[in-house]
Amino acid sequence: MANIGRRKSGARVVECRLRILATGACRYFLAPAMLIACLGCGTERLPTVPVRGKVTFGGGPCPAEGTITFTPVSVEEGLPRRPGTAEFRTDGRFAATSFTPGDGLLPGRYRANISCWQGEPSSYDPSSFDRLNYVPKNYDPEEFVVEPSGDAVTLTLDVPLKK
Repeated sequence: MANIGRRKSGARVVECRLRILATGACRYFLAPAMLIACLGCGTERLPTVPVRGKVTFGGGPCPAEGTITFTPVSVEEGLPRRPGTAEFRTDGRFAATSFTPGDGLLPGRYRANISCWQGEPSSYDPSSFDRLNYVPKNYDPEEFVVEPSGDAVTLTLDVPLKK
């Protein structure tokens, strides 16, 4: 019976030590960590510029939904080379995203790459990537510039019909 009493007593000591450690951890570790985390979370954002527009195919509607990847060719000094994306429906309308939906692109020069699929390509059939994409393989739209002035950019990307 003496052993059982010691275990209970030892358990109480361990419990007290854990409480002290937990309280100390909160006071000496978690609180400063939270403060540092909050200080590091500034409201300063990178300067994105709204980029919106419309995709057409041969001047008409899109045959299916698709995506656009905006690849930076060059960026303003001091800014990262952050690519952007956009999704479009069959009406062709899109808004570019870099960090949050529809926020736009960082200032710089970009190249757009459009994908619009009529089926899912397969890595087992490499020809399916060209065959199932409504966008011709040689389609290469002009580069465009997003100025640091913050003025919104409106693009019209007309994809030629495949022959």
